[in-house]
Amino acid sequence: MVVTVSSIPQGTSSRKTENEDKISKMLKIKNNNGLTAFHEAIESGHNEIVLQMLKKVIDRVQLIEEPDQQLRTSLHMAAFKGNSVLLKEFLQYEVNVHACDVNDHTPLHEAARWSDSDEKENDHRNECIDLLIQKGAKINALNIRRESPLHVACRYGSSSLVKSLMKHGADILLTNIQNYNCLEGHYDPIIHTIDDDVTHYAFAVTDIINSQLIAQLYGFIILLDFTKCVQNIDVKFIFIINSRTSDD
Repeated sequence: MVVTVSSIPQGTSSRKTENEDKISKMLKIKNNNGLTAFHEAIESGHNEIVLQMLKKVIDRVQLIEEPDQQLRTSLHMAAFKGNSVLLKEFLQYEVNVHACDVNDHTPLHEAARWSDSDEKENDHRNECIDLLIQKGAKINALNIRRESPLHVACRYGSSSLVKSLMKHGADILLTNIQNYNCLEGHYDPIIHTIDDDVTHYAFAVTDIINSQLIAQLYGFIILLDFTKCVQNIDVKFIFIINSRTSDD
């Protein structure tokens, strides 16, 4: 049967648009915690519901970028949960991968958080990092405490995420508001918080014992026993880290 324009019920298109507008408005309503139904579905891991909601609205970018009270967007929430399925879906649209919450955390900072409470959330965090970087996320973005995603990964003690971030060129020398880089300070040196494999990887990737890097890491000397943390290295090495002077 040939369908002509005249055979289509009048007002069908306008009713569809009207319904989509109503749905969009409903999905913007926030509860007492400042979360929309869309946010709640993401945080609860109801992927199918999230995808259905996304299909029901016209302006999908606006829905994804709608922030909660902490200015977290749906990208932040999906990354925080390590939900690569939703993150991949959201990144199909022209969404802002550099969006910052009230603490200047980007979605990449959230992806770098290792979950101690739910191991399933960690299964796809490396993929989340890869997806965000591919879409232009800044590997060395700094939050309100001047912490990079690598600082976050080191704090949570995740060797897997540290490797992933370093693979993408994360700078191990960036210092936070307390003037500590990711290898030192209240995080403890990376070799004490993360496994031996990462230590070996860090030195291999950054060529940390070359003279140029040591020149940048002058001032405070720590003696590290690498015989305990790196296989096949049978000597002690003086590792020089950030400047610490009596005038500080």
